[in-house]
Amino acid sequence: MRVVIFSPTDSYAPESLPTLSESDAVTVVTWKGTTMTGAPNRIAVPQSAWSARLVAMAAGNVLARTLVRATPLDVGARFWRATRSDDRVRDAVRHADLIVAPERDGGYAAWSWRRLAARKGREIDAVSGYPAARTSIERRR
Repeated sequence: MRVVIFSPTDSYAPESLPTLSESDAVTVVTWKGTTMTGAPNRIAVPQSAWSARLVAMAAGNVLARTLVRATPLDVGARFWRATRSDDRVRDAVRHADLIVAPERDGGYAAWSWRRLAARKGREIDAVSGYPAARTSIERRR
């Protein structure tokens, strides 16, 4: 089984999916510059330093955070655009059996990749969170 995890903050650890065997492949897609531990296959996509700083400045204010979520600066939308422009991510998704979004900001990318695959006639399971991923893996076995 091939699993692709869209985790901008790199929230993957091998214990997250203990039902996977040694023959299963896990690819974690994350922002460049995050801590990289736990999975041998990592794809780090770059983000604009300008937009990352702007979003970080808005994080201290509820109104500013809400406004950012409604713009193209939304972390989930930026992460989707970054993954879409990376050939390594495209190849990983093309061969994936399961897409996992363990956090909100990876959810839009996971949903969008699943939709693109469905338009091309390929159904890929996409789930939100590790409990749902474990359930999906168990159903396949």
